[in-house]
Amino acid sequence: MPNKTQDVRIMLAQIHFASWFPNPTRLELADDIKPILEELDAKGELGLEVPVNWVPKEEVQASYLDRALGKKYKVNKTDE
Repeated sequence: MPNKTQDVRIMLAQIHFASWFPNPTRLELADDIKPILEELDAKGELGLEVPVNWVPKEEVQASYLDRALGKKYKVNKTDE
């Protein structure tokens, strides 16, 4: 839906892959949230394998708007 107001609205998207799907994409998350995700995982509340590269919070804040939004999830299949 378009945002026809002057209010900022956050939009989120999730893409899930089967464990066997060859997906090289990794999230880049700030290292200050690593303990939170580890705690959820230890409690069994996360339930997902999260491929992530942990980087300093300042690095994430400085680069998050410049990330490539390419279709890294697209895999070209060839007949063998």
